[in-house]
Amino acid sequence: KEMTESIASSFGCTAEVDYVQGYPNLINDAGLLDKVRSACCDALGEENVVINTTASLGGDDFAFFCHEARGCYFNLGCHDPKKPERHGLHSDLFDPDEKCIKTGITAEVYSVLKIMGIEF
Repeated sequence: KEMTESIASSFGCTAEVDYVQGYPNLINDAGLLDKVRSACCDALGEENVVINTTASLGGDDFAFFCHEARGCYFNLGCHDPKKPERHGLHSDLFDPDEKCIKTGITAEVYSVLKIMGIEF
């Protein structure tokens, strides 16, 4: 609050800080994460599954769900590596490779089967 007010003051303005606690941290269930990773490796090939160990702000509403029930959040790559990536995910010019839709459905179906203990 003090920093915001000081910055505003240096520009001859005022500022008011009204912070509201927002979304909780998203914490993957370790058991589900292992099953999803394994299912994706089976379905897509281990060379196509990248484990991202960098923290992300990708919590959104899913974080609330994971505090009530076991959950696992994963990202689906949607960029064709043969094309230059010019626009990020939240740009109106974002141009995903739509083949990722089939990949995402495959990953989800294999994951559900693995979680349910159904051999495929």
